[in-house]
Amino acid sequence: KIEEIKNFITNCGKITKYFNKSHQNLALLRQGLTNMKIKSEGLETWCQTRWGSLYMTTNSILLARPVFDWILSEHPNTISNMDVYDLLHNEDFFTTCRQLRSIWVLIKECINILEADSASLAN
Repeated sequence: KIEEIKNFITNCGKITKYFNKSHQNLALLRQGLTNMKIKSEGLETWCQTRWGSLYMTTNSILLARPVFDWILSEHPNTISNMDVYDLLHNEDFFTTCRQLRSIWVLIKECINILEADSASLAN
């Protein structure tokens, strides 16, 4: 299971890095988020030293899913990386993303409580 999760995190990184480094696709992503009125800053990159970033990465990918579908249907030739193209078509990837986000949101909330300045043993 650990290798599957590591592979999943690597795949998330492929998507976020691809869109964040491709000016054309980043512009399409931003346009789609705006047009679809999706409240998102874009794709978040996982950072090993930030506990909540796994949640933020999966959440940003899931929020952008309708935009990915729009890009794939209206601008399919702009996705030049076949790994990313295949991931965006892979329903199992998005199912795993939803499942792991539901776990990571709880972990993130617990860590936020523990790290809060006002945290006490009563919390």
